[in-house]
Amino acid sequence: MPKIDIPALRVLYCNIMSEIKGRHELLAEIARGKYGLPSVAANEFIYLELRMICELIALGCLAAHGDIPATHSGQLRKLWKPSDILERLGDLHPNFYPVPAEEEVENGYLVGAFENPAIKHLTKRELLRLYSVCGRVLHRGSMKNLSQQTVSQADFNKTKDWASKLKGLLNRHLIHLRDPQKKLYVVMRSKENDGRVTAIDLQLK
Repeated sequence: MPKIDIPALRVLYCNIMSEIKGRHELLAEIARGKYGLPSVAANEFIYLELRMICELIALGCLAAHGDIPATHSGQLRKLWKPSDILERLGDLHPNFYPVPAEEEVENGYLVGAFENPAIKHLTKRELLRLYSVCGRVLHRGSMKNLSQQTVSQADFNKTKDWASKLKGLLNRHLIHLRDPQKKLYVVMRSKENDGRVTAIDLQLK
């Protein structure tokens, strides 16, 4: 097993979160009608972005927990479906999924962060449900049931709720690493870093 490069994994995680941020902003623009798409087509584009975000969150979990040697196995690195990735990660570290967080600040300096499950957010179960919903919206089905289907009507209230939960999950979040004394704190729009994604390793005392 080659030496695990934690700094490189943190950069990778931030890059994944940056891509998610860009996709989240795009789906909001589509919902507002910025690109003049017909409502059904706009709805499908939004679900496409939501599907990609689900996949990126799962891959981000793999990157965040790259300190676990098994995450570097060839078999696990070939997985792409969120359900498969999250199931395998759950076997390795049950508390792997990100949680919404708040900062602890003293005298203007960050001294820590704590999870805040009261924030409305996308849970692990909901992520898998959303991914399944995306699949149904983005596929017309087989010839057997095609005659029974109609084109999906746009429901921007539903997609707005999904987008809101995604923001609640990731805006500021904590990842509990396998070492119970270590956590990763992530800010999607850091004021101290020109609005870029910032990840900070926290060591519990």
